[in-house]
Amino acid sequence: MQKSSGKNTVGIILAVIFAISLIAVIFFSSMELTIYGELPDSFIRECEKYGCLEQVGISKEDMAPVTVGMFEYLRGNRESLEDITAVINGQPNTPFFNEKECLHMADCKKLFSGGYRLRGICLAVCLVALIIIFLMFRKDLRDAWHCLAVGTLYGTLGFIGLAILSGILFATDFNRYFTLFHLIFFDNDLWLLDPAKDRLLMVMPEGYFMDCVKSIALYFGTGLSVLLIASILRLVYEKKISLQEK
Repeated sequence: MQKSSGKNTVGIILAVIFAISLIAVIFFSSMELTIYGELPDSFIRECEKYGCLEQVGISKEDMAPVTVGMFEYLRGNRESLEDITAVINGQPNTPFFNEKECLHMADCKKLFSGGYRLRGICLAVCLVALIIIFLMFRKDLRDAWHCLAVGTLYGTLGFIGLAILSGILFATDFNRYFTLFHLIFFDNDLWLLDPAKDRLLMVMPEGYFMDCVKSIALYFGTGLSVLLIASILRLVYEKKISLQEK
């Protein structure tokens, strides 16, 4: 196995592309699992944890369909939020979202749609890179597995470093970087809601988003760990086989 050959270098580069694309897929899937995994129960538990239901004046039974409708809208399975009503402060058929909240959620829906598209593109890139690697080394699949292990190791370590840095930044000043996120991804000030009157902000306080980040980090970290361990085990196995063949 000529690990320094140009062919192997190309294989490792393709493997890094494979790893980065796969990690992106894992990241977006971690977000989806966190947000949609146990709806509506998971969201209502968060509302109860932070006293959101009392602040809004809604029962958890009435909050359940609101939650489903809200997140189905973000997923693209619902056309509008304007027709979502509930019993609020004893008043039936009260619209849950005001005009500003609906406009902001429309912007959020675009981000969700972009995330789904990006995940699909990354998955396609991942599969194409994998196919090319195994076609390149079809005469010796050990080279293909070696390049895949090395490239995955490099890509995973790079993402772990980036994730640790991001975690440190968010831990030091969550509100600052949460605000920066909105300034980057939104070209208007509709996200600047009033916690005293905008129900969307009442049911999604800062603590909710912090809990989401923690959950995403857990799922994402697990995925990265699996990739890291798998690549290391493969290289250790190759080393063992190489020593046996000498």
